[in-house]
Amino acid sequence: PLPDMGALLDLSPEQVQGKSILLCFFDMEQRPSRRCVDNLAKQAQALKSKGVVVAAIQAAMVDDEAWKTWTAERGDQLPLARIERDIEKAKSAWGVQSLPWLVLTDENHSVVAEGFAVDELNARIEDRAGGI
Repeated sequence: PLPDMGALLDLSPEQVQGKSILLCFFDMEQRPSRRCVDNLAKQAQALKSKGVVVAAIQAAMVDDEAWKTWTAERGDQLPLARIERDIEKAKSAWGVQSLPWLVLTDENHSVVAEGFAVDELNARIEDRAGGI
């Protein structure tokens, strides 16, 4: 099962109940991470229609002003959050081995895939749906 998300994301139980969750741990200062988050933001509505809630979590130290500017530029395309304390401990708890790092759950919020590339996402979602 997923670790407690309450400290990271402001998602209500109603938003995620009965839905899969896709988390993207990223570093906004790395081009591959930015590309991954932007790609997920473009797909967010299509993923929502497939029963997948998408959120992205900044998992590296970043200046407060840079974070505010970066998130403002992205509007509310998808929920964005950041780890503010004990980043390495939090990444370890979530099993993050590199950035960007994707974690996909099933509807019961048990992890079914992690550490895969964004271009594998549709296949992972289909695998999740087929396994239920």
